[in-house]
Amino acid sequence: MKFILSLMLVAALVGAATPAMAGATRSLNSFGHHKAWPAWGKWWSHHKMAPSPAGDVPAPEGDTGVCDAAENIVEIAAGNPDFSTLVAAVQAAGFVEALSAEGPLDVFAPTNQAFANLLAALGITAEELLADTELLAQVLSYHVVVDGASCDTPLSGVVTTLQGATIDVSGSTVTDAAGQVINIMATVPASNGQIFVIDGVLLPGGDEPVPEPPTAEAPAPEGDTGVCDATENIVEIAAGNPDFSTLVAAVQAAGFVEALSAEGPLDVFAPTNQAFADLLAALGITGEELLADTELLAQVLSYHVVVDGASCDTPLSGVVTTLQGATIDVSGSTVTDAAGQVINILATVPASNGQIFVIDGVLLPGGDEPVPEPPTAEAPAPEGDTGVCDATENIVEIAAGNPDFSTLVAAVQAAGFVEALSAEGPLDVFAPTNQAFADLLAALGITGEELLADTELLAQVLSYHVVVDGASCDTPLSGVVTTLQGATIDVSGSTVTDAAGQVINILAAVPASNGQIFVIDGVLLPQAPGGDEPVPEPPTAEAPAPEGDTGVCDATENIVEIAAGNPDFSTLVAAVQAAGFVEALSAEGPLDVFAPTNQAFANLLAALGITAEELLADTELLAQVLSYHVVVDGASCDTPLSGVVTTLQGATIDVSGSTVTDGSGQVINILDTVPASNGQIFVIDGVLLPQLTVSPSSE
Repeated sequence: MKFILSLMLVAALVGAATPAMAGATRSLNSFGHHKAWPAWGKWWSHHKMAPSPAGDVPAPEGDTGVCDAAENIVEIAAGNPDFSTLVAAVQAAGFVEALSAEGPLDVFAPTNQAFANLLAALGITAEELLADTELLAQVLSYHVVVDGASCDTPLSGVVTTLQGATIDVSGSTVTDAAGQVINIMATVPASNGQIFVIDGVLLPGGDEPVPEPPTAEAPAPEGDTGVCDATENIVEIAAGNPDFSTLVAAVQAAGFVEALSAEGPLDVFAPTNQAFADLLAALGITGEELLADTELLAQVLSYHVVVDGASCDTPLSGVVTTLQGATIDVSGSTVTDAAGQVINILATVPASNGQIFVIDGVLLPGGDEPVPEPPTAEAPAPEGDTGVCDATENIVEIAAGNPDFSTLVAAVQAAGFVEALSAEGPLDVFAPTNQAFADLLAALGITGEELLADTELLAQVLSYHVVVDGASCDTPLSGVVTTLQGATIDVSGSTVTDAAGQVINILAAVPASNGQIFVIDGVLLPQAPGGDEPVPEPPTAEAPAPEGDTGVCDATENIVEIAAGNPDFSTLVAAVQAAGFVEALSAEGPLDVFAPTNQAFANLLAALGITAEELLADTELLAQVLSYHVVVDGASCDTPLSGVVTTLQGATIDVSGSTVTDGSGQVINILDTVPASNGQIFVIDGVLLPQLTVSPSSE
């Protein structure tokens, strides 16, 4: 019986962030001593990639590099609220003195969010983690590099950690022994080495004993004058980091190199390449088109620079005025812009002329003089105009001119909404991208043509994306607002929550001549006015239930037949066949089956670094996992599951509205419910993982 392998695989899948520690039963003490550890590692050995910035030989005498920083690694971490969990772990494990040593040391520092992801996947509290000091010593020592460490040279290649196991650093990623590829978000110099800020917790393998912390050395020399002793200025640091290549190109195109190389101090918010990529995708333009609009670049870049109140080493806080003239609101590790976006501050990097705050979004200014939108065919707003309703194109015209809204435009035309959305307004319209519609169609297992054919459904859904009462040309929506359809949505910063409980991202706000377009990455799902009558589901192949019938068991196809007829369940169907579950899931029922999409399985395979063939070959594991997706007791043809229910596998899941929580702590979305002749299919965007335990007889 391959029960240990089953356990290891399930533990590994807990999130690609926590494979090592989600192992046997819940005993954190077993870390590094579990018999199955080497075998578990082999499952992850396929996953190869790499990381960046970090160390080398001590700077030569007289060097004025980043080892001149006034604070050591522990002091810097203690002064940054986003490292509070790391600091608590360092204190609990007795590593304060070790990480305050003279060094040089290269330390990989997980953010609070990285630890939060780990704890959520394990289903434990921070207190439980901190109580296991032996585990903490193992994990923390795996984040420290001594041999080859330096004050100012990036690490590269395979390096040995203090714990004894290796990591592989390549550019801006680091790959651990568990196969996780973790992002290096920033490099922060310290008086005794460097801190590499990472968005995951590195997980070692093997049975190496817990090492003794390194011997503490003398504190940094007196007389240091702060992080403005860094040797590179803001532009030089950005130019040396490949994850800022888009930002650097923008700075050069807008002629901002000299300004950001000035003596300062300047506080600069620096969007990563991914932040720019997200913006370009939302606007439907290329990087070249953005860089060609130098006036826009100047507006946007100046909104990322703070001069008044800037410093070399003090975090910004509260409402501050940017060089562009509009304000931003800084609160801890987030910054809110004039468009209402709440953007994460991933790290703080000192420079010789101020500080860089690394952010995961592009700040968008507002005010009476709006920043011009990236290149469109529209004429510039007439001089003296005071609002974005001066845009020359209306909502329909803007959508029709953006290829990323082609599905939305087709839906608007099919439902007869062109005239309504071209009205004088103002209207606030939430506009799903093509990808948002593609995700919905995949979850429902229907085509775009089938969706567009149901004009009654389209009218319901589209009207749920339009706000009239309280709409404006330039003011972000906030709080609970009523849509044209009659049901409400809840807008909070850069997200909107619909009646189905989906939390959908607002990617950008685009002004129009008759209101505003809020670009979103999901389709809002209403409930019909009154609440008890849900919006009709998109068309399916099943016959309509006879009048008076009260159950969906009148569907003509069973669970297996429906899945086999939907190409987005091809991996699930292959698994059902390989495990010999076809007959069981074709039984009379009723059965409630949670059905992961192909993308859900793809995410699982990517995390494990294995192929579908390798997964399907382990039929015992498949039987365990598939049976965890089936509910018999309490199943029905037409009643949603709710609360804690027992699966066919024996372990429980917790169903709450449109989410289901598994035994490993994953919270997975229920995308849709599909009736079958022998029960119901709940379409989900993840693979449910039971928390298996190993008994003495199964080893």
